[in-house]
Amino acid sequence: MNRFVRYVALLALLLSVIGAVAVSAQETVNITIRCKSSPPEEDWRCNNFAEVEEEVEAELGIELNLTLLQDNIDWGRLQERVRAFVGSRHAARHHPLRP
Repeated sequence: MNRFVRYVALLALLLSVIGAVAVSAQETVNITIRCKSSPPEEDWRCNNFAEVEEEVEAELGIELNLTLLQDNIDWGRLQERVRAFVGSRHAARHHPLRP
């Protein structure tokens, strides 16, 4: 399971870096990752990104500046917006007048 999580983290970093590199040729890419966790029990959620940082840098030939934010704060209004968005998509999909 841990190996799977590392591969997913590596893939996520590669995709975000490839997108940043495709936009402009930079030598350094800054990435901020926020993980809802309560260290030290759940710190693996963000630490997976740090573990594969060197591999991604070597593969792409650029330097990554990762900022890992691990906290257990309430998501607040973001969670409300996500619920509203999901609810609106569900309502639009099941609207009685939709063909």
